[in-house]
Amino acid sequence: TTVEDFEHIYWSLLNTTSRLDEMEWPTHIPNDPMENTWEFCYHNESYFVYCATPAHVNRQSRHFSCMMLALTPRWVLQGIMNSEKRSRKLKNLIRQRLAAYDKAPIHPSLKDYGEKDNYEWQ
Repeated sequence: TTVEDFEHIYWSLLNTTSRLDEMEWPTHIPNDPMENTWEFCYHNESYFVYCATPAHVNRQSRHFSCMMLALTPRWVLQGIMNSEKRSRKLKNLIRQRLAAYDKAPIHPSLKDYGEKDNYEWQ
């Protein structure tokens, strides 16, 4: 099974879950994942969705023995990102750890939420 196969499963899971949601999609969040402020929402709560798979061999930070999704409510991340100094320090620490841990270089899509060319699903 390839990373692309798991990406298809990922989207299938998110789409199916969205269809089961009894609440409307939040009006301030675009429905299109190609919008830079899109994020997955359920029950009027927005989430950052992390996915790990067995196919991620060179990127250990994304490797797990089975497909795993981890959802972090956006409010948790906003609490961390409220301070620019703290946010920058944390991002640098994460990137240092990724560089030391992964066999692959840091993915060029790793950007900040809301940046013009950032897509949360990548």
